[in-house]
Amino acid sequence: MYKKITYGLLRLHILHSAKNGQLFSEGAVNLLTGLYPESNENEIRSIIMDLNKKGYIKNNAKCSENSYLITKRGEEALKMALDAFQNSLGDLFSSPLIE
Repeated sequence: MYKKITYGLLRLHILHSAKNGQLFSEGAVNLLTGLYPESNENEIRSIIMDLNKKGYIKNNAKCSENSYLITKRGEEALKMALDAFQNSLGDLFSSPLIE
C-alpha cells in the first residue's frame, strides 16, 4: 500500500515539475531519489517513460538533453488528481481530529 502511495506521489511530483517548466530527466531522477529514498533511479526513470508513453509529458525536441514538457492531457490529469487530493485532505482536516 505504501509503495502505491509513493508511486502516485512521484507521478504527481513529475507532472507538477513538468508543468512549472521543462523537466530534465537526470535532474528529476537525482532530486526525486533524494526526496523519496525508498524509490530507486530505475523506478523513477520508468515512471517518466510511462508518463511519456501515455501522453502526459512529451520529449522537448528543442533541447539536446533528455527533457520533457507537460501536455494538455498531463495538465488535465494533474488538475484532477490535485483536486481529488485536496478534497480528501480537506475532509480530513475539516473535522476535528480530537474531540
